[in-house]
Amino acid sequence: MSGPHSKSLIKTFLHGEAVFAFWNFSTKGVGLLNTFLTISSLTLYQYGVFQLLLSIAGLSFDVTSLGGGVISNEITRAVGEKREADAKKIYLEYFFARISLAILLWAIVFFGSTYIFSSYSLEFIKDMRVISFLFLTEVIFLTIRTLCLVRLKLSLIGIRAALNKSIQFVILLFFFVQGNLGLKQLIWSIVISSFLSLLVILPNFFRIFGEWKGVKATPTKLLFNIFLTNGTWEVSRQLINKATFRIKPWLIKLFISTEAVAIFSIAEMIVSTLQDVLPSKTLQSIVPLWLKEKKLSAKMFSFGIKYYFLTGLALAIIALIIVPPVINLFFDKYTQSLSLFYFMILNLPIFAVGIVTGNYVVAHRKQKFLFFLHLSRNILALLIILCTLPFIGLWGLAIESVIVPFLMTLGIYFYTKKRTPGFHFDQKIIFGFSGEDRDIVKKLFTEIKGIFLKIKAI
Repeated sequence: MSGPHSKSLIKTFLHGEAVFAFWNFSTKGVGLLNTFLTISSLTLYQYGVFQLLLSIAGLSFDVTSLGGGVISNEITRAVGEKREADAKKIYLEYFFARISLAILLWAIVFFGSTYIFSSYSLEFIKDMRVISFLFLTEVIFLTIRTLCLVRLKLSLIGIRAALNKSIQFVILLFFFVQGNLGLKQLIWSIVISSFLSLLVILPNFFRIFGEWKGVKATPTKLLFNIFLTNGTWEVSRQLINKATFRIKPWLIKLFISTEAVAIFSIAEMIVSTLQDVLPSKTLQSIVPLWLKEKKLSAKMFSFGIKYYFLTGLALAIIALIIVPPVINLFFDKYTQSLSLFYFMILNLPIFAVGIVTGNYVVAHRKQKFLFFLHLSRNILALLIILCTLPFIGLWGLAIESVIVPFLMTLGIYFYTKKRTPGFHFDQKIIFGFSGEDRDIVKKLFTEIKGIFLKIKAI
C-alpha cells in the first residue's frame, strides 16, 4: 500500500464496512423476529398476496431511484475534486425531483386505486392505498441515504434500518399476542414503522446537510446534463432490470399459483437477506476516490475480488448449516422452499464478486456497456423463466438466479480486462496471502473491536 492517503482510504473503507456490518446484523436479527411472527401467522395464500402487493409498491421505489447510482457517483466525485458547490447543486436538484415524483406516484395510486386495480377485490385496493404511503417515507429516506453515503455518515443509515425493524417488531408482537396478526396488520406495521423511524433520524440529517451551510450551490442546472450524458444508459438499464424483477411474482401466479409465490419468496428472501449482509455500502462511495490512485485502485480490485468471494462463500456455508433446521422446526409449511434454497445459495459468492466488479464499472462511467450487458441479462433471464416455469415450475426461477449472475460477472470481467488497463484478476493477490493481506485483516479486526468497545462504554 503506498502513501498515507492510500492507508487513509483503506481505513475509511474498513471502518465504514465494520459499522455497516454491526448495524446490518442488528437489523437482520430483529428482521428475523419479524419474519418469524409474519410467516407463522399468515397462510401461504396471504403471504403470496403480500408479495404481490409489495411488487406493485416497489414500482414507486424503482421509478424514483432511476439514475441514483450515477447521481451518487457524480456527487462523490465532485466532493473528491473539491467542487462542493457542484455537489450541493446536484444533490438539491435530485432531492426535489425525486420527492416531486414520489408525491405524484402516491396521488395516482391513492386516488386512482379503484380504477387501476378494478379487477381486484376491495380489500386489495384498500391495502394498496395504505402501502402507497411508503412511496413518500421510503423515497425521502433513500434521498437522505444518498447524502449519508457521500459524507460517509454510515451509522445513521444503520440506525434507521434498525429502528424501522424494531418499531415494526413491537407492532407485530402486539397483534401476535392478541391473536389477530393478519395481512392488514402486517401492512400497517410496515407503514407506521417507516414513518416513525424516518422522523427520528431527520434532525441528524439536517446536521449533515448543514455542512454545506457556507457553500453556495452552483447557479447552473447540472442534473439534466448528467442524465443526458451519463445517466441515459443508467436509467434505461434500471428500467429493464426492475421490470424483469417485478414481473417475477406475477409470472409465478400466472403459471403456478399464489401459494407458489410465497414458497419462492421465502427461498429468495433468505438469499437476499444474506446478500444484504455482504459489505457493499461503503464501496460505492470509496471506489470513485480510489480511482485517483491507479496502482492502489488496480490492487484493491483483486483484493476485493478475493475477500468478497471468501465472505460470500463463508456466508453460504453458515446458511446451509443454520437455515434448514430452522425452517423444518418452526416453518414446516415452507419446507418446499428448502430444495430451491440449496441451489440458489450458489448465487452468494457470485453476487459478492459482482459487487466489486459492478462498482468499478460504475465508477469508470461505463454506463453504455452496463446498459447492453443488463439488456442481454434480462432478455436471457426472461427466456429462461418463460421456457422453464411452465414445465419445471419454480426450479426455472432458481436456475435463472444462479446462471444469469454468473454470466454477468464473466461479461464484466472480460470487458474490464480489455477496456480498462490494470483492472484484471491478479492471481498472485487472489490465490496468495501476503503481508498486505495480514495488514488488511488486522485493520478489519481492529475496527470491529473498536466499535464493540464503544458500544460497551455507552
